[in-house]
Amino acid sequence: MQVDVVNRSAAVDLANYVLNGEWELLTVGVQRNEIIYACCVEPYPDVTFTIVIRRRTLYYLFNVIFPCLWLSVLSLVGFVLLAVRRFVYLCCFPGCLQCFDAVGWAAVRTSGQ
Repeated sequence: MQVDVVNRSAAVDLANYVLNGEWELLTVGVQRNEIIYACCVEPYPDVTFTIVIRRRTLYYLFNVIFPCLWLSVLSLVGFVLLAVRRFVYLCCFPGCLQCFDAVGWAAVRTSGQ
């Protein structure tokens, strides 16, 4: 059984290519190669496709970097606001110390004086 691989044209048909938001297709090349091994007399053909793509940096920035930064900032702000709220309750409402006794915050307030 003998198979011969032949490229019909030097250019690649991009009629069915679907555009991608993250990657930009720069060039596509095709090259036919024949290798003759020492064991056999017949050539073994193959077709090598070379695809050159480039990542679109704004896509990466808006869809990966910014969401990670925003989640980190929101997490830190949440912890800071929680600590500020506890501090304000302990300092501004000393008559409500029984509210904090269940969690043990009254001991923190009395040891800070």
